[in-house]
Amino acid sequence: MMDVPLSCVSSSAFRFAVAVLAALAVVVTVWAVLAGPQSVGAYLLAGYALAMLLNVVMPHVLATMVLRRYMPGLLTALALNLPVTILLLRSSFAQGYVSFPTFAYYGVAVCVALATSIPVLFRIGEKVGSSSTPFHRR
Repeated sequence: MMDVPLSCVSSSAFRFAVAVLAALAVVVTVWAVLAGPQSVGAYLLAGYALAMLLNVVMPHVLATMVLRRYMPGLLTALALNLPVTILLLRSSFAQGYVSFPTFAYYGVAVCVALATSIPVLFRIGEKVGSSSTPFHRR
């Protein structure tokens, strides 16, 4: 996996990556709702929720502790991502939308896919953000 230090990522590239990942979350949510319990969409959504839950700890909480200073996004991660993802995962299991061990497979796959997509999205975001018009030539 390619490591891209966050300090090297422009705000436009970061916003691009967040927008793509948010759009992906919406698509997966609609898929899960339409397909119902035990569907691929339900497992992808649960895997996405797991990735967002892990994202609370790494990098937000962990970086804040290691660096001994506020990591941007920590408050949002703790106030929104943590309770929402825990609620979503608990409800998914309680209502039979997902179950083990299938969730474990999808959860790992989705977490790996999202983590490896982030540097790629940053690079695409840099290229998109650097062009001033849709027909910009290099």
